[in-house]
Amino acid sequence: QVGQRLAYLALARDYKIEGVPAACPTYKSMEKDGSTLVLSFNNLSAPYAFNDPNSFVGFGPDNTLRMAGFEIAGEDGVFYPATVRMKWWQNMIMVSSEQVPEPVAVRYAFKNYCPEANVKTNYDLPLAPFRTDNWEIPAEEIGEIIAGKKPGRESDGEFCYYKPVGMGVLDLAIAVRV
Repeated sequence: QVGQRLAYLALARDYKIEGVPAACPTYKSMEKDGSTLVLSFNNLSAPYAFNDPNSFVGFGPDNTLRMAGFEIAGEDGVFYPATVRMKWWQNMIMVSSEQVPEPVAVRYAFKNYCPEANVKTNYDLPLAPFRTDNWEIPAEEIGEIIAGKKPGRESDGEFCYYKPVGMGVLDLAIAVRV
């Protein structure tokens, strides 16, 4: 997949071929609708073009739509797993939770390891991890993994997700060796 994504980037940016899916979807904005937060994204198909290849798809292992990897919080800053629904015709995602009646923030795949994050486009480009809040994140989290107090990856079957925007091929090669 990395090779395919790098090829997409080269075709779009260096060879100026239009219509190639070079950029992954990124968070754009959030609106509150009662107890639901409605999220908009960059680098997706236009509204009502939901069958376009650059639209969201999020299937679970049983081939049913189950978008996962989202957490939602209220003013208290405590995040809970979220219920996620698609607004297909607009390429928007609606996030809510019974535990958060007045939501103010959403995070997607925003932790050291998030195997449940499965939102991608029909081109197989993953939704970039994001957060809508600007609350302080405890620095000790990554330190605990490095010190061996908390698990990071526990097997070769686990994946680390990252957003390689702006990274060069050499940076990626070095990251693979680390």
